Amino acid sequence: MQSELTDYLKINGVSQLKKVPNSNKITYVHRKSGLPQLYEFDLKTRKERPFVRTDGRVLSAHHSTNGEYSIIEVDYKGNEKKQIFLYKRDTQSLERLAYSLEYLHHFGSFSPDGTKIIYTTYQENDVDSKVYLIDLTTREKELIITWDGSCNVVKWLKNGKDMVIQVQETNLDTSYWILNIEDLSKRRLGSMDEVARYQSIVFTKEQKEGYLLSDSNSEFMQVCQFSLNNHQKISPCITSIPWDIEEVKLSLDETKLALSVNEGGTSTIYMYHVADSSLEEITDLPMGVKSNISWLTNDSFLFLLKGPQVPGEVYTYHISQCNVSRITDVGYLDASKVRRYNPTMYTFPSFDGVEVPYFYYAKHANPTSALIYVHGGPENLSRVDFNPVLQALVDAGVAVIVPNIRGSKGFGRTYLELDDRRKRLDAAKDIEALAMVAFEKHGIDQSKLGIMGRSYGGFIVNTVSAYYPHLWAAAVSIVGISHIGTFLEKTGSYRRRSREHEYGFLSEDIDFFDEISPINHVEKVNAPLLLCHGRHDSRVAVEESIQFQEKLTDLGKEVSIIISEEDGHQMGGATCHINSYVSMQTKIVEFLDQHLND
Repeated sequence: MQSELTDYLKINGVSQLKKVPNSNKITYVHRKSGLPQLYEFDLKTRKERPFVRTDGRVLSAHHSTNGEYSIIEVDYKGNEKKQIFLYKRDTQSLERLAYSLEYLHHFGSFSPDGTKIIYTTYQENDVDSKVYLIDLTTREKELIITWDGSCNVVKWLKNGKDMVIQVQETNLDTSYWILNIEDLSKRRLGSMDEVARYQSIVFTKEQKEGYLLSDSNSEFMQVCQFSLNNHQKISPCITSIPWDIEEVKLSLDETKLALSVNEGGTSTIYMYHVADSSLEEITDLPMGVKSNISWLTNDSFLFLLKGPQVPGEVYTYHISQCNVSRITDVGYLDASKVRRYNPTMYTFPSFDGVEVPYFYYAKHANPTSALIYVHGGPENLSRVDFNPVLQALVDAGVAVIVPNIRGSKGFGRTYLELDDRRKRLDAAKDIEALAMVAFEKHGIDQSKLGIMGRSYGGFIVNTVSAYYPHLWAAAVSIVGISHIGTFLEKTGSYRRRSREHEYGFLSEDIDFFDEISPINHVEKVNAPLLLCHGRHDSRVAVEESIQFQEKLTDLGKEVSIIISEEDGHQMGGATCHINSYVSMQTKIVEFLDQHLND
């Protein structure tokens, strides 16, 4: 299996697609050189070139409207502490603009004339965000405001004095504010008294009104209209889609909205016609997750696709021709050389009757071994995107079961909140119920079921290894939590403030954390356990895996640990260095192959 696994793991893919304004070029990130770097692609010549080389991991890029500048955000050893670099296109020079390794920086927006930028910054133990302005001509920096809580600048409006701020209110909920940088007055879009999710705001050309997504008074994220003249009124304009809309983009002539809709883990693109409020689905697109929509003309747009058979490529869609075409080949042909598998979606009733969806991958009709893979978040979800490790396992004969347990987004607000605070173990009960489905419905041998998860999924792995030890032949926990209390204590203050709304509060729930956390139940663990963690994890401290491993070892349990000195929370993911990625995933697959296959 080793040679086939290497073929899977070295498949490249595109992320962070951006259109360069007023040009025929786009940029994106991939790791052909080993570390994720920025590349430029000419839409006319279909040629790719390295945009600029950095000594860290490129996380995103942003381009000024006049094309003179680009902002590139970079971190080091996967610690997610973004540093802001300025790239000048005429001189092809790269310089540090907001650079201090103990701080996290988030680029916000260019000024309307492209001569200034605004960004937010904070240290890990800061609760408040500081909003700064930098003049790109003089390099002078000015503190605009210190915001109570975590916020990001979304857009600098063309009047030059107003900007849109997105504030993280809870783990789920956000709000949009209009900040006047001259008198620091603030206006909130929507009701001051309402808690909801707000995202993907777009303005018309006059920037007096626009569209955004919100689940205000709804189970799902809907398209709503707003006007700055009546900023407290948010009016839904598309209510017929019973799924979360994830992205909305307004066409150049403002007659159409392109919508990316999450339908249970896969994406559908719809076109909304403003004049008559009609809605149509764009069919015949490849299976997968569609994102980063960008209009090229009034009749065509770009999007990024990641699917079971597509590791991340850029596509175009022409509306009048009903034609979709792939324009990049970063990893597509390499992926075609290996076997690829599409999932089937099922649901099962959990312990309390709640229907839980899951994807099922299998090479043949009657596999005897299987792996359950649990996503992180918790309020994230598993998608039908390209996961080379899972594909390799399926090709080796191991069925892969990928659930969206309660607490996953995309299935309504009620479902999203079913695991909050003291309902935490209900999510683990979903996994117990799913194991029974694996045995009884899919015929998996009861001695050949494994489980793997990352981040919150790693917490679930650690938990069910202790609570349901008889179910597992092997378990892999990647950057997982072993005690909710110590996790909250060690994560950054800016993150803790929102995370407590999900997990519970240190001031109120420490007794519950002690009661349920897997580190206090290690004596029950029976299955071999592999722990993986990045030394520079700024979300879940590496001590979470170390303390779990030490306690298991003291009790003579079968446990091993991999700590990467070059990675953070994204250890083993598509955005870490390829060598680290291949090394870790190879060890994981060897471990699973040892315990799940005959």
